[in-house]
Amino acid sequence: IKAYCSHHTQTRPLMIAASAYFDKLTECIVKLHETPVRTDTTYDVLDTAKQVKNKEIALLERQRTMRQGRIWQHAIGTYQDNQDLGVGDPTGMDVINPVKKYIIEVKSRTNTDNASSRKANFDKLVKFKRENPDYRCIYATINADTELKSSRATVKKIKHDGIEIEHHTGREFLRFVFGDDAD
Repeated sequence: IKAYCSHHTQTRPLMIAASAYFDKLTECIVKLHETPVRTDTTYDVLDTAKQVKNKEIALLERQRTMRQGRIWQHAIGTYQDNQDLGVGDPTGMDVINPVKKYIIEVKSRTNTDNASSRKANFDKLVKFKRENPDYRCIYATINADTELKSSRATVKKIKHDGIEIEHHTGREFLRFVFGDDAD
């Protein structure tokens, strides 16, 4: 990260801003990875020793993917004019940009939400759009289910309850947020 900042060819003030951004991002990543993980799984009388071990591995993997989601939210939510809404924001969304007028629900993968969760997220975006018609309301998935689909990313307009929202996927979403800094 610091190598990127020191070798970047932008002007000095932008390098300082980029360096501060990456320092905060690094701090977030370190803090998340230093947070203790749960290792206690649910009990089932039918579990074998191998099944208990598999449950422990699955729990650790789920916690890892959740940390990655938080890292993405922080990376996107602290970039330039974006604001990370954190957990528990009244909108229920992840990131807002009051300058460019957009709000985003960020997901790491296309399979992060099941159908009912996705509907609930679309409902929240539609509610926000009704209350703030000048905002773009975006449901974003950073990774599609394959590398090819992620690189051939899309932006789709979706009508939900009669209101248009956007679904950004993969590389196209990263370009939308980070522009020329997407790489």
